[in-house]
Amino acid sequence: MDLEKAYPSQLETLRFLFEAKGKDLIADKLPRLNHIFEIADGEWLENLQRLKGNRAKYLLLAEAPPWTEAGEVSYFYNTFSGQWVATIWHAFFPSERLTPNIDSGLRKLANQGFLLVDTLPFSMKYPSSKRKNPIYYNLVRECLPFLFDKIANPEIEWADEVRVALAFKLNGLAVIDALPNGLVLPNKQIIKLTANQIASDGSGFTNSEKLRNIWH
Repeated sequence: MDLEKAYPSQLETLRFLFEAKGKDLIADKLPRLNHIFEIADGEWLENLQRLKGNRAKYLLLAEAPPWTEAGEVSYFYNTFSGQWVATIWHAFFPSERLTPNIDSGLRKLANQGFLLVDTLPFSMKYPSSKRKNPIYYNLVRECLPFLFDKIANPEIEWADEVRVALAFKLNGLAVIDALPNGLVLPNKQIIKLTANQIASDGSGFTNSEKLRNIWH
C-alpha cells in the first residue's frame, strides 16, 4: 500500500510531528514505512483466518509495528518472539513458556479470542517526548479511520462482551482522548475507554498481570 495515497493528511501530521529545520525526516523513511505496513497488514489479515470459529473477546489496542531500518519486518503476527510477545502470551498462559512455533502460538491465542489491533499505520520510533506532544494526539485522532477499518473487517466475529486493554501508557492516553464516547464495535457494543484499561506498569511497558486484571 502507498501510505501517501491512503493516508495523505495523516502523513502530513506525521511530518509535522517529526519536523526538523529544513529537513523532511519522513521522506527518506517512506519506502520502508510502506514496506513495514504491507508486511504487517498482510500478516494481520492472515491471522484472521486463525480466529475463524472463535469470537474476538480480548482486544488489545497497541500503537504500530516496530520501526526497523532494514531486514525482516519485526511484527507480532510474523515473528512471534521477544519480550512484548512473551508478555501477552503470559497474560493467557502464565505458567507456559512462549512457544517457538509461530502458527501454533497464534492459533492458541486465537482460540482464547485474542486480537491485537494497531492504532497507527506509521511504524516510526515515537519517543516519549513525541507521544506527549499535542500533535501526536492529533495524529491518533486523525488515524481513527485506520483503526475503525480494522475493527470493521467482516472476517471478525465479536463476542457479546468484548474486553479492551490499551498496551502502552502514552499511546493509550491519546486513544482515550480520541474516543471520548468510547469505541463502537460492529455488533453495536460501546466500550468506554479509561486509564484503568492501560496495561502498562511504571515503565510504560505492557504488563502481563495488568492484562489479566483488565481482561478478567
